[in-house]
Amino acid sequence: MQVDTASGGAAGGHGREGRAWALGALGSFLLLLIVSELFCRTLLGTGALYGLVDASGTLTSVAEVKARARAFAGRQAVGLLGDSVAGVTALVQHRVPRARQRSLTAELDRRLTPRGVLPLSADGLLLPDVEGLLETLEAPPRDVILLLNFRMFARSWETEASAGSRDGLLPVAMAGPREAPSAAAAKGRLDARLYESAAGASSLFLVTQVLRARLFVPTRKDAIERGLARLLPAAEDDDLAASVLRLRIAPIYEDRDWNPASPAFSSLGRILARRRSAGRTLVALVPQNPSETAAIAPERLQSNRDLLKRTVVNALGADSAWIDLSDAMPQDAFLDHCHLTGEGNARLAGTLAAAFVQPGRAAP
Repeated sequence: MQVDTASGGAAGGHGREGRAWALGALGSFLLLLIVSELFCRTLLGTGALYGLVDASGTLTSVAEVKARARAFAGRQAVGLLGDSVAGVTALVQHRVPRARQRSLTAELDRRLTPRGVLPLSADGLLLPDVEGLLETLEAPPRDVILLLNFRMFARSWETEASAGSRDGLLPVAMAGPREAPSAAAAKGRLDARLYESAAGASSLFLVTQVLRARLFVPTRKDAIERGLARLLPAAEDDDLAASVLRLRIAPIYEDRDWNPASPAFSSLGRILARRRSAGRTLVALVPQNPSETAAIAPERLQSNRDLLKRTVVNALGADSAWIDLSDAMPQDAFLDHCHLTGEGNARLAGTLAAAFVQPGRAAP
């Protein structure tokens, strides 16, 4: 029997060419991956990422926040701690032009030049989260502005299980035995740990998450809905939106006494004790829409403000200050119950910057 060596040789040649192509493609992919990882590591190490991308109002991972703090350490930036009041989410959702340039963080950053602001605020942060965040930083900022909001002291957050918004920021003082989580909660915690591990191991992954957070504000769903609204404009149901917001914020402005034994007050005390010998600290109770605080009896509202003032003033160091701005803005300065318009943010930033630079002149 005669063997067709020519066709066999051709088939073998094609096989070798295919394997060579596959190996070349794999090698190119791995080389591109390594180069991308090194490039992202340089972006993070030099702080160049934060000159290109505004990361304010986001907290993608603990690893990223640590990298952010290191990047800003060279210019001794003032740490800005708080919740969504400092960020851009409400401005974006209300379609305010040039939203990122008009956020409280951006306005304050300009007023504290050349030091600027290290953004450490994020949507939904509570005081135990802030405490845990400060504990995770290898080199916390020397000087800090801490923004307090009425929502942080709501009854909703008065149990250990509900006191924080991120498991990864659980402070040491609250890390004791806890109730066994449900299967869904356990899976969520495992997912969070895997996510943090990936962020800590790969600079490329970390940078992609920062870019993703920058693009999708506050979530991908919201960004898509805003895009569709621009393409297919339709009449908005303002009454429905207002009703949903009313239900969501009702617990914040409940006519009740704040609980000085709550996790929020306990965390606040520990934060200020930690800050007492660290540097300058300005603690500010941010403005609240007077149409919302009107639901609270005036005597109780003043009593709660006095309680907070005593808690803060008794714990502050000599180089620090307390300022209560909860009634400092008129109703037309607000987008909703506590988020300010661009003009309102500019006014608030001016007040905070003046109080920080000259703490002895802060308002009582």
